[in-house]
Amino acid sequence: MKKIYLIFLLLLINVLKVFPDDVNQYARPLETGIFPLPLTIRCNFEVEMLLEEYKGRKAGYDSVNKKNMNEFERHEVFCGQDGDNTTYNVISIGKPISSLYKLKVYGTKNTQYWVDIGGMNEIMESNDVTLYGMILKDEVQEIEILYSAMAGEKTTATRIFTLDDYEKEVEKI
Repeated sequence: MKKIYLIFLLLLINVLKVFPDDVNQYARPLETGIFPLPLTIRCNFEVEMLLEEYKGRKAGYDSVNKKNMNEFERHEVFCGQDGDNTTYNVISIGKPISSLYKLKVYGTKNTQYWVDIGGMNEIMESNDVTLYGMILKDEVQEIEILYSAMAGEKTTATRIFTLDDYEKEVEKI
């Protein structure tokens, strides 16, 4: 009987080696156009984005230092196009941690912009938040994203306004 338990235990250990610590990564499909990664951020082509988590890892384009940042374990940064031929920039994170993220939006010209943030939790419930604004060339604006992988919780986003941002928005109205 001890041999059977020992064989069972060895089989169980070998099976567990196949799965990583975060088994949920297999429940999260890769970007295919139909199934986005758990944290996906899109913006219009006239602005650049840089996403940073609280640990300091970054993804996107750092326009201050003029370089691409690719510090997340599983992520995609690319330029896409939808059916209307609208070109947009995308940052997708495959294994985001539940945390506060900072998104820096850089103006490449004076323009209106939009940022669409999509979050998907561990049971694949998803929600999108879209923010709109005005930005000047070489200006930097910040958005705080609170992402949660917990079932029943939603990803939220808040644009951080300075007094200059507010005055510019009021002038537009």
